[in-house]
Amino acid sequence: MNIRLASLTTALILCLNLPVASQTAEQLLILQSNPGLAAQLQNELGGQNSNASKATTGVPTSGQTRVLNADDAKGNRNILTQSLATEATSESVIQRYYRILTSDFLPIYGASEFAQSQDTELLFFNTMGKDYRLAAGDVLRVTLRGITESDNSYKIGRDGNLILPALPPFSVSGLSIAEAEKKLLDVLRYDDASAVVYMSLETARLITVQVSGAISQPKTVAVPAYTPLSRVLAYAGGIKPTGSLRNIVLRDRDGNVNQVDFYEFLQSPAGANDPLVTDSSRVFIGNQGNTIAAIGFVARPGIYELPEGQDSIPVKDILDLTGTRILPPGLELEALFFDEKGLSQSRVITRDDILIAGEVLSIRFLPTRLTDVIRVKGAVLEDYQIAASQPIPVGEIIRGGATLTENASRDLALVIGEGASSRVIDIEQALINQEISIAPGEVLHIFTPEDLREVARIDVNRSDSIILRGFVEAEAAELFLNGERLSFLPLGKSDPFDEVIRPFYRLTPDTNLDLAIIEDGEGNAKALSLRSLLLQTDNFAVNDGDKIHLFDNQFLAIGAPSLETIDTSGLSGTNATNMSARNTYEDWRNISSLFSRAGVLRVKVDDELRTFLPSAEVVSIAQAIDALGFDILSRFSDLVLVEKNTLEDREDYLLRSLSGDLSQGLPIGASTITFFSENGKKELLSQVNTSQFDAVTGRALNIFVDYKLKDIGIASDLLSSRSEVAQKIFDTTVYPLFAIYEFYDETQNFWRKEAVSLAQLKSASFIAEIRPGARVMVFTNDYLSKLLGSGSGSDASQQLTGLQAAGIDVQAEPGSNAEQDAEAQFLARTNQKADDITVLSPNIQFILSSSRYISGAVEAPGYYPVAGDITLSQMLSAAGGLTENADITRLEIIKQRVLDGKVLADKASRVDLISSDASGIRLNDRYSINVPTLINEVETGIVTLNGEVSRPGEYLIARDETLHDLITRAGGLTDVAYPLGAVFTRESLKESQRESNALLAEQLEQAVLQVAQSDTSDAGEQVKAVLGYAQRLRQQDVTGRLSVNVSLADVSAPVYLQSGDVLMIPKRPAHVSVIGSVQKDTVASYSADKRLSAYLASAGGTNRLADIKRAYILLPNGESIEANEESIIPPGAVIVVPPKTDRLTVLGLTDLVSRVLGNIATSVLAINNVR
Repeated sequence: MNIRLASLTTALILCLNLPVASQTAEQLLILQSNPGLAAQLQNELGGQNSNASKATTGVPTSGQTRVLNADDAKGNRNILTQSLATEATSESVIQRYYRILTSDFLPIYGASEFAQSQDTELLFFNTMGKDYRLAAGDVLRVTLRGITESDNSYKIGRDGNLILPALPPFSVSGLSIAEAEKKLLDVLRYDDASAVVYMSLETARLITVQVSGAISQPKTVAVPAYTPLSRVLAYAGGIKPTGSLRNIVLRDRDGNVNQVDFYEFLQSPAGANDPLVTDSSRVFIGNQGNTIAAIGFVARPGIYELPEGQDSIPVKDILDLTGTRILPPGLELEALFFDEKGLSQSRVITRDDILIAGEVLSIRFLPTRLTDVIRVKGAVLEDYQIAASQPIPVGEIIRGGATLTENASRDLALVIGEGASSRVIDIEQALINQEISIAPGEVLHIFTPEDLREVARIDVNRSDSIILRGFVEAEAAELFLNGERLSFLPLGKSDPFDEVIRPFYRLTPDTNLDLAIIEDGEGNAKALSLRSLLLQTDNFAVNDGDKIHLFDNQFLAIGAPSLETIDTSGLSGTNATNMSARNTYEDWRNISSLFSRAGVLRVKVDDELRTFLPSAEVVSIAQAIDALGFDILSRFSDLVLVEKNTLEDREDYLLRSLSGDLSQGLPIGASTITFFSENGKKELLSQVNTSQFDAVTGRALNIFVDYKLKDIGIASDLLSSRSEVAQKIFDTTVYPLFAIYEFYDETQNFWRKEAVSLAQLKSASFIAEIRPGARVMVFTNDYLSKLLGSGSGSDASQQLTGLQAAGIDVQAEPGSNAEQDAEAQFLARTNQKADDITVLSPNIQFILSSSRYISGAVEAPGYYPVAGDITLSQMLSAAGGLTENADITRLEIIKQRVLDGKVLADKASRVDLISSDASGIRLNDRYSINVPTLINEVETGIVTLNGEVSRPGEYLIARDETLHDLITRAGGLTDVAYPLGAVFTRESLKESQRESNALLAEQLEQAVLQVAQSDTSDAGEQVKAVLGYAQRLRQQDVTGRLSVNVSLADVSAPVYLQSGDVLMIPKRPAHVSVIGSVQKDTVASYSADKRLSAYLASAGGTNRLADIKRAYILLPNGESIEANEESIIPPGAVIVVPPKTDRLTVLGLTDLVSRVLGNIATSVLAINNVR
């Protein structure tokens, strides 16, 4: 019979596709002794998937051991294997067994303890205990005091040694921290008796532990050394439902075995018998042993495993295991079991009876037959009812709380009467207040926090829940988070606000402390600061129908923009997508309506809504910045825009500045505060003619730089040097003496202008008078220079209004062609676009009419606009200051007057800045200033001496200094100097020589072109030769040479020097040049006994056009003599052989040719001497 049942059971298990190894002997026994149960199990599993995984065999092993520590685990999550804590998706056989018997799914006691997700950042468990032994991979923090002081971390090496600087390695493997500390101290005190050592474990090493058996994820895991066994099981995913919590074997690397019963760990307050694992340990979880179950009026319903080898247990021991300490009157104890036919049976038992493995302890209230009863439901050990003829105090009904489950909420319960009457009560108060009672016929509903949250999430309009309807009928107060009901609240509770909400909501780091909304039953709402509510010590009254709304930072930062972007278009239809979109819209619309009714201040960044604040309280800009949650001052512009609720009020927009007082309160009724990034403000300023642009610029101080709108702000920003407005106006590139202040005169309907200086813009009295929407136009120095021609050196006698300097007709009628031409000239001059200009021509006229002229010895003479009275010092500074050669004793201030449409000089005054302070001389009305230049009699220029002088170089010369004076000052000529070849050049002569050469070449060419056609063949050749000389003369470099005799000074005709003169004294040359009608222009070597014929022979002789009779010698000093065989030819001379012109009949042609050749020879001579 037993063999047949075993076979049947095995077949059943195979049909269920469950591994035989996963069934315990107890489970087999149950199935063998209960054939009816086997049939029920078969029916239960008939429809389930039979494709279960096949059981695997073999034991997983670890790879090569690595010396790792907890830091390695943090850097690489793959090293530390953790449980995913995934709940089982199917029941075990034993759980199915008890579900068939009890009709309830029962958890296995203790299984959840080992299936919790593990935080890989929490890598220490018991590493600091005195039993901790150091090994390779541990990191120690070592602090040394004494002669040598240090504080560093050191990792123990693979060999177990700890290596510290300047000390030999020493072994610490196997030592406790205290022992290692003493060992190091002994080493140090050999050399330093005052040495002190502090040592602590900074990072624990990782060890490997093999986990196998009935575990969710059999594997080898890496965990910190000295980790408790319970956490190792959690890292492996927890124990299977078929695994044993009372038969766990821990074997260390030395073979020592420890058999662990985790029920001792679960039942002991101290968590006893949770051994620490060591490296290379093995953990084996055996199969589950015999079990019993407990249901009903017990503290922890579930399935309990009996100690190994035990198949029965006293009822009182089961009550201890389940944590059930009190059994109120009216309870009945039963044992549920299957009989031999597999049918469920029960028997009444007492605390002293014994339960057999496979049976269930059931504790329930005896039912009453009376109709006048009080019913108790929900989070109680078991629903029950009490006969009553009159109201009974709640504390008595729930037996002082003994009938409540462990997780029952003691803050709120619901009482539902037979009619439409319902009310909410506070259990804690009811336990101490006998007046809180339940009448016969009423039902007391007790809730767990999870139950309350689930009921709170139900939509009143989409559910017929009796519980929810009861809360609605009771007009219970409600707590909302992010627009969703979080819980109901008890009424009449007299506690501070934080105590009222604490049982139902715990603050998190993400809770927004700046905003809470209290809404009463009439729909009136008020926005308050949650931070203020939490700090109040006064009691907070919760009334009927009150709603408390709280919010998360993430919701306000990310979800809140939907308040402005939600769009109902395209949401028609009944498909699921559109229904969801409409519901979302309705949710946001309700929140938007709530915010409007509560007076919530919207906080925006550019056009994006970021968060909210209660406007009913005194909210400052600083509070709004804090609510944004980042450093706005370093990221955003100064501009802050405040909008008020009343749109009809003209002051619906107000401006504030981040450069001002951030603690200043915002106006009552403020609805929106907007901060601007730099890009956001630029975008605002670019949206010309929009309502927001007009509203903001109409209330702001508008800053124009060179006619371009550059910034907007408030007038008080001018007083703050760090404000953006002040930085743009008071920049060093901005002209300081003149700016235009404009404001709109509503009585006259036009823009009034005032000339102001930058100094006035810093005046508190002036700032107080600045009107909303006013403009301040400042100008850069470069801009005014282009406009007014400053630095051009215009004639001071032409002191007009600046018309000539600007080149614009400022008298043109507005809108005329002349005005348009003037604007076009202005745009071209200043490189601007027409779009950048605002009211162009009138402002230009205003600038020009305010300009004053300064000339003479200043860095940038020209026209400068001024605003009212200024000092002479300011005017000089505007012109760049005085030059070094300014005559500060003779400054001229020329007063002017207007007569018959003309500006006339009135009178001139002379100022001596040596005896007068320029900052004390005030200038007003019309005037011009001239700063004369010093007359320099000592330094009139620079002359250069090169070559064979004793001290060559550049020399400053006096006005009356001569060439020979300078040669003497330079130490005279050297011994190898060749005075006859001196080349004296003057810059002023170069241009005249260039013009002379061009004119001479042109005359020669014109003369040749007049020659009549000759039958003589030589005429054509002569023409060609002559034209060649003309072309050569054009191309010849000019030297600006002046013939001088440096050897002898002529007192009757001194050579006065000019700035830029250059004197070159060559060494005695060794050549003579030959040019003209020779075979080839050449430079021949010089010899004292050479005659003319010898030098001509060096040039290949004369050609057949040569006119040898007119040949001449150009001496090195520029003079010329006749050339013949008797002539003495000095070194450096040029022999010139002109061509014959006898065939050319033009009068004067011969002379022209000679002059051309002479000029060419002069240049050749100078160039050769310089070289």
